[in-house]
Amino acid sequence: MIGAGAQRPSMMLAVFAVLTLAPLLALAYFSIQIASRSATSAARSRLVATTSVGAAYVQQQIAGLANVVRLEARQPALIDAAADGNYSNYRLAEMFPPLTDLQQASPGIQFAAISDPTSRQRIVVPESPTILGVDFTYRDWYVGVIRTHATYVSEAYRTDLPGNPLVVAVASPILGASGQTLAILLVGYRLDGIQALVSRLATSQGIALTVTDQAGTVVARPGDAPVALVSTNDPGVAAALGGQSSILQVSGGNVAYLRAYAPVADIGWTISASIPLSAALAGVYQLQGFVWVVTALLALISIAGLVWLGRLLRQRRLDAAALATSESVAMKARVTAGGVVALNRAKDELMSTVSHELRTPLASLVGFTELLVTRRYPQAEQKQYLTTMLEEGRRLTSLINDFLDLKRMESGKSPLVLAPLDLKALIVRAVAASGPSETTPIVVDISQELPLVRADADTITQVLSNVLSNARKYSPAGGAIGVKARVVDNSVEVTIQDSGLGIPPEVRHRLFETFFRVDNSDRRQISGTGLGLAICKRIIQSHGGTVSIDSAGLGMGSCVTFTLPIAREGAKSGDVLLVEDDAGFAQLLEAELATQGLSAVWAADAETAERIMEQMDARAVVLDLILPGKQGPEFLTWLRRGRGTGLPVVVVTVKSLSTKEIQAFQQVGVEAVLGKQHGGAKKAADLIAQALAAAVK
Repeated sequence: MIGAGAQRPSMMLAVFAVLTLAPLLALAYFSIQIASRSATSAARSRLVATTSVGAAYVQQQIAGLANVVRLEARQPALIDAAADGNYSNYRLAEMFPPLTDLQQASPGIQFAAISDPTSRQRIVVPESPTILGVDFTYRDWYVGVIRTHATYVSEAYRTDLPGNPLVVAVASPILGASGQTLAILLVGYRLDGIQALVSRLATSQGIALTVTDQAGTVVARPGDAPVALVSTNDPGVAAALGGQSSILQVSGGNVAYLRAYAPVADIGWTISASIPLSAALAGVYQLQGFVWVVTALLALISIAGLVWLGRLLRQRRLDAAALATSESVAMKARVTAGGVVALNRAKDELMSTVSHELRTPLASLVGFTELLVTRRYPQAEQKQYLTTMLEEGRRLTSLINDFLDLKRMESGKSPLVLAPLDLKALIVRAVAASGPSETTPIVVDISQELPLVRADADTITQVLSNVLSNARKYSPAGGAIGVKARVVDNSVEVTIQDSGLGIPPEVRHRLFETFFRVDNSDRRQISGTGLGLAICKRIIQSHGGTVSIDSAGLGMGSCVTFTLPIAREGAKSGDVLLVEDDAGFAQLLEAELATQGLSAVWAADAETAERIMEQMDARAVVLDLILPGKQGPEFLTWLRRGRGTGLPVVVVTVKSLSTKEIQAFQQVGVEAVLGKQHGGAKKAADLIAQALAAAVK
């Protein structure tokens, strides 16, 4: 019997150990998995966007060179010299200046030459007698020109010129009056010239880029330019040569990479962007270390508690004398433990917050899942349980997202997309998103003359939502919440005043610390993790602003104040106004417009766009229809009322429009309605450039 009695405490301790440690390990595992998926998704999106921009950039550069060669091939002097078929005319003195100018048009051009219709070169600049009269019918530039009677960009090859440089050829036919090919104008562009173009783009994006020609031969790569013709057997390149974009995880030199592939339109080349998987997941690895440290500390505390409980249970089965001795030892242990706790108070507070906030929703999820798996319930009860599980899952997700936001900001890997912003419109939307409340109404008192600020709309919305939510949560007795904004020096100062619980003076300096919460009876029933204000402080500081909290004391309410810099005048001037709430697509539009020699100003909402249009003389507008506040059609009506129909407007949207709706836009002078898809940004930039060129004529 004694043996059986001694086994029961051991079994109880084992059960308690499993119930305590299993949720901790599950929590650590799922937190890391969620963070890994989020970081990988972000890296994939960045790579896809970079390959799209890179493909457009390379296509634009090579197409520009091809256009120069095509225009030069139409020069009357070249056509007249080749018209009668007398190859000695190719050596006339007036033939050299055009070729010399063409050869010197770009530092990447190795040579310029004219070949007769049978591929034999008759004149080369700089002169190289060794290749004059040589048969080049085997070169794909000759085959391409003869087949298409149009300008052709060749595969990479090694020339017979001195030094045997690696080039790609751009060849254009010199056509007679009836369209026959009289001769071929040829330019050799060195691979190191292409390497220089791609390296500038790769450096600006912080990503490794590789470009191949239509045969899969590498023409530009990370590092130095190719010194030999090397073909790649990469399946992603093969798919891109077939016109298909893709993103793969690949390995090279014991290193795993994420690599995105895209075709380069019109010339049949491909481009790929890659980033080491370790770099993409660097923030996850930091979070992983943090989670495992916290998990290990919580596990040690739990095990120590279980060991102490086991010792106590065993001591209770001793005789009276041994029990007295054991209690004395236990008392000494408590004193020692109290000293350890006192020395590690800050760490214990952190672990207590994390364990409570993370384990509580996880326990609910596991419990309700077990009920639904092991028992049958009516549909109404199932829906109730699933609703509770959904709420707990969202709570867990929100907490993990707060952890990730904080870690990204601390590591500097959460870049801001700064642009002129109508702060009043953003505040009005944040107040509307908070919802109505009879007990805690939000009163906005902001002047119409408030200047634009330079800020990231998404993160400032996050700050406003957090502060307004706190104002309501900590005003359980009700009371109005006031929101004001004014200009102070070169910044706009925003204040949010509530009539709630207030803050004790002795803890006011700790409010922006991670995980800190005021501990008193009024606040213990109010949920929170102590991360919101820490995140807000980092967001505002990253904008170059300041943030503070003031309170007259308990029961006297609180006032949160933060500042944002006023947008500079230079940030509100450009050729084209982009009214687009998607920062990534707006950046792609800016890049495409830049290839056309046009500058752009971005507005993330219609309200900001109206303010900018009042201060700048934009020559054209690219407009999204679905915007955060005032919608695109409303802005278009306002624009036409003030600027008439002479201002070119291109609509780019994900919204499906009927033929009647598209015709209605065309009737008010919209140049085109495009889908927000691959190639949409380039087409919009081309249309804007054409419209502006036509207006000049």
